[in-house]
Amino acid sequence: MSTLANEQQAFLRRLRNDPAFLLKHAPALAFAVFRKIRNKITITLSTRHRGRKIKPDWLLTEALVTHRQEPTGTALNITTLPIYPCMSRARLKKSVDHADERVAENDIEDYLAEHRWGFLRAALLNECADRRSNFDACIRWIARNSDKADRMWEPYSACERVANLLIYIAATPVAMRAEEIPRQLLEFLDDSLKWIYQHLEYYGSSGTNNHILNNARALVMAGVAIGNSAAISVGMTIFRNCLPVLIMSGGFLRERSSHYQLIVLNWTLDAWRFIAAHEGEESDDARLLYGFISRMVRAASMLCGFDAGLFVMIGDISPDATPADSVARLALLYPELWPMLRESWDAVEATDGWFRISMAQDVIVGNFPDGHYPPSFPTHGHCDLTSFVWLHAGQEILGDSGRYRYTADVVSLFQKSAIGHNLPIVNGFSPLSETLVANGLWWPLPYAGAELESIACDGGIMLAHDGFARATPVTRHARRIVAQESALLVMDTFEGRGKVDLGFCWHFGEAFDGFDADHMMASGNFGRLRIGFEGVRGPPRIEPIFGAFPGGWTSYSYGRKRQRLGVCLQWTVSLPATISTRFVLTVVGAQ
Repeated sequence: MSTLANEQQAFLRRLRNDPAFLLKHAPALAFAVFRKIRNKITITLSTRHRGRKIKPDWLLTEALVTHRQEPTGTALNITTLPIYPCMSRARLKKSVDHADERVAENDIEDYLAEHRWGFLRAALLNECADRRSNFDACIRWIARNSDKADRMWEPYSACERVANLLIYIAATPVAMRAEEIPRQLLEFLDDSLKWIYQHLEYYGSSGTNNHILNNARALVMAGVAIGNSAAISVGMTIFRNCLPVLIMSGGFLRERSSHYQLIVLNWTLDAWRFIAAHEGEESDDARLLYGFISRMVRAASMLCGFDAGLFVMIGDISPDATPADSVARLALLYPELWPMLRESWDAVEATDGWFRISMAQDVIVGNFPDGHYPPSFPTHGHCDLTSFVWLHAGQEILGDSGRYRYTADVVSLFQKSAIGHNLPIVNGFSPLSETLVANGLWWPLPYAGAELESIACDGGIMLAHDGFARATPVTRHARRIVAQESALLVMDTFEGRGKVDLGFCWHFGEAFDGFDADHMMASGNFGRLRIGFEGVRGPPRIEPIFGAFPGGWTSYSYGRKRQRLGVCLQWTVSLPATISTRFVLTVVGAQ
C-alpha cells in the first residue's frame, strides 16, 4: 500500500492523457524545472556551506569583526553571562525513550550529531560535575576539526556547538568560571560567531525554516559572552523579523511538529536568558523574546501531560535531542516557566491549526490548519491531515508513527505518508495530496490545491476539506471526532457520486499487540479496544498497513524504531456515504 506511488502515477497519467490538464500545470512544471536548474547553478557557484543561502534585505549590519571588543584577561566576561543556579532535579522526568538501540544507517545526521557537542547537554542533564574533562574534550575537538570545508561546519551544527558550550559555561558556578574555562574556547567562540554570520540560513520569506532562529540564538549568546555588540544586534534583528513569521499568533511553530515546538522554545529561552542578563529583563529585546516565549509555553502545554512530558509525537522528531531530553532541559534550566500545567481544560481547545479535545481521562490531539493547502513554506509536518492521537489516562490508545529518520528509507517514507496516520483513504489516495517528491516537498498546483476548515462542535471537532476531489469521486470529506468517556466516536462523511473503495487506517498504541478480526478488537496488557461501525454493510476487509502483521512502525526518538499494530479496514461503498466508527475501551482491572 503506497499512497505516494498512487499519487505519482495518477498525476503523470493525467499529464500524458489530458492536454487540458497538462496546460493548466505548465506553469507549475516550468517553475519546478527552472528552480531545479537555478538551485544547481547557485550551489555550484557558491562557496562551501553557502549553497542557496541569501543575505536578508532587512539585515544591514556591517561585518561583525569590526565591532569585536576584546575582553580582559584569559576568561570570558563572566559579568555578562547569566547564572544558572543548582536547580532542583526532583522535578526532572527521566528520559523514557524506549530501549531500542540507535542504529547507524548511512545517515548524515548521525555524523553531524557527533560534532554538535551534545555531550555537554547530557552532562548537565545527568549532573556530571567533571567540567575540566568536558572542556578538554571541546579543546581536542577544536584541534582536530579546523577544516571548515567538512560537513561538520555547516552553520546549524556550528550554532549547536556554540549554544551547548555557552549553556554549560553559564551553568558553571561563577567562582569556577575564570579558572576552569580555557582561553581556546574564547577564541573558538569568536571564530564560530563570525562563521555563523557569514552563513545565515536564510532562503527568503517563504523558504526559511526554524534554523534561522538557531542562528539568531547563537549570535546573541556568543555576542553577550565575548562582548560583540554587533552580533547581539544581528541576532535580535533576526528574531524581530523571523519570530512573527515562524511563530503563529497562538504560540505554535508553523512547521507542525510537536517535538520541534519544544526545540524552538528551548532556543528562544536561551537567547532571552542571555539578553536579559546583559540588558536587563525589562529591556526591549528581552521583552520582545519573552512575549513570544509566554505564548509558546502555553501552546506547548497543549501537547504535554500533567507530568509535563510530551505525550504527542506528531511530525518530525529532531535528531539533536530526544523529546524526553528536550522536556528535561526545559525543567532544568527554566523551572520558573516549565512545567506549565493547567488545572483544567475546555472540552475543545483549538489554536494555530492544533486541536485538543478533553473528556475525563481521555485526550485527543491533532493538527488541521484552516485555509489553503498546500503550505508555501518548509515544514516538519507530515501528510497527516484529519489524523489525530488518542490517549486515556496518559496511555496512548491510537498513536502517530513519528519519523525514524530524514532519509528515504522505506520505514521513514511510510511513517511520514498518509497511511502512517489515523485517517481514511479513498481509492488509495490520501485526504490531501502527497508531495510528489519521495523525500522532499513539491505539490503541483492546481492539482494539489484544497481548502480546509475546522469547526468546534459539541464535545469534539469537525474537520472538512475538498482534497479528495483532485483524484477521486469524493467532492468533500468531513470528519467529526467526538470524545466520550473511555470511548471515541469518529464520523466520516463522503460527498459525491459513484462507488469508491474506502480504507480506514488505525495505528494502535504500544500497549496493544493483537487484533481479533472476528470480534473487531485490539488487545494487549493495557486492556481491550472494541471497534463498531455504522453506515457500511458487512465486515471490513482487513489488511496490515505496512508489510505483514503487526503492520506498522513507530519512532519516539530519532534513529530508533519499533513495530506497532496497524490495520486498514476497507469497504466498497456508494456515494454519498457516512461511516461512523466507535471505539470502546475496557482497561484491564477496571470495574
